[in-house]
Amino acid sequence: PTGSGKTYSALRFAKGLAGDAPFAVLDTENGRALHYADEFVFDHGPLEPPFTPARYAEAIKAADEAGYPVIVVDSASHEHAGEGGLLDMHDEALRKMGGRESSSMAAWVEPKREHKRFVSRLLQVSAHVILCFRAEEKVEMAKEGSRTVVRPKRSLVGLDGWIPVAEKNQPYELTLSLLFTA
Repeated sequence: PTGSGKTYSALRFAKGLAGDAPFAVLDTENGRALHYADEFVFDHGPLEPPFTPARYAEAIKAADEAGYPVIVVDSASHEHAGEGGLLDMHDEALRKMGGRESSSMAAWVEPKREHKRFVSRLLQVSAHVILCFRAEEKVEMAKEGSRTVVRPKRSLVGLDGWIPVAEKNQPYELTLSLLFTA
């Protein structure tokens, strides 16, 4: 969640991995990483909308080709829910299909294809890549015996109730996944 230390923690991890070498920070958070520029040696690259998977992939590829040992992406959640991200891409495809609910699944074809290209790009990077994701508290309604209860949504990738703002399969592509709570 906001204020839990995602950016600062990512920079600390990056410093540990990079040693004395500068690392890259791709920043969708309006320069938030720059608040820590006096503590860490990094090159800052703002990433602005549209937050398409292709734009993320291009930026990561450029940082990798520049030879950075570590690339921090703060935040990767915009690839899913940001302006021009997967949800927007789906909505636009659905609109082009006439906006019918029955077309919703088909409208996911191209956004999911582009996301898979992004993941494929991530798997080809030589540098360590640290992706920061926002997380949201989620609940679900479930039957327990004859009663319906509201409980924290179950998660296979974090603490029950906290779900990363990302394409649902994204966390499974990561080498390590950590959840920071405030």
